[in-house]
Amino acid sequence: MKSDTIQIDIRHLRYFISAANSGSFRKATVALGVQESSVSRRIRDIEDQVGGSLFLRHSGGINLTMAGQRFLHRARHALDHIRDGVAEVAAIGRGEGGYLKVGLFSSLSSGFLSELFRAYDARCGAVHIDFIEGEAHEHINAIRQFQIDIAFVIELTSFAGCDAAYLWSEQVLVALPEGHQLAASESLTWRDLSAEKILLRDTPAGARIRDYVVRKIQEVEGDPRIEAQRVGRYKLLDLVASGRGTTEVVPENRTGS
Repeated sequence: MKSDTIQIDIRHLRYFISAANSGSFRKATVALGVQESSVSRRIRDIEDQVGGSLFLRHSGGINLTMAGQRFLHRARHALDHIRDGVAEVAAIGRGEGGYLKVGLFSSLSSGFLSELFRAYDARCGAVHIDFIEGEAHEHINAIRQFQIDIAFVIELTSFAGCDAAYLWSEQVLVALPEGHQLAASESLTWRDLSAEKILLRDTPAGARIRDYVVRKIQEVEGDPRIEAQRVGRYKLLDLVASGRGTTEVVPENRTGS
């Protein structure tokens, strides 16, 4: 019989291991709480499946054959692996272990996300978290392809094939060049920014921020001056520092997953 057609029940392996440990079908039945004929029949089923004898049967009991000794080693390892797998899955189900991939747009250094994952680590410290930075569309595609488990993105939008929920919002922070006339102010209004040139990244997320900024400035009857730059987040701040404009940082971080 071809090996790929062999199907052995886990219970049958338990019967075989118990019989091998006790050296007797009768003693195995006592340990297992089943009938002796059941143990004998199940072990015979295994022997028929593998195509060889596992025990030498005699009036004083049973002894493992050479093949039986090798099979016992494999059977014990197989059951150990299954027990470990069951325990691991159960731990993951209880949040006590496992692996989590999280897509991010905002920084984890402070605010809601920092507090969220600090609390999560305190409760589920055995779970390894792999943080992945990227744009919203990249995270959503990754979720649909089961490459990440959850993503935090700006603004709440309906994403086909995903569940989304509003979690929190934050104040808009404005980055200004050193010495700017507004830099000494503790807080700013949208009217204060209506005459400023605002630099934003030329990305899908930047486009959402642009729409938000334009709407807010138009609400105060201002004329938005937006300039898109194909640079990274930190390079954008360098441009602000050089006096080329201002930028909005963390605009109304509304998240979905």
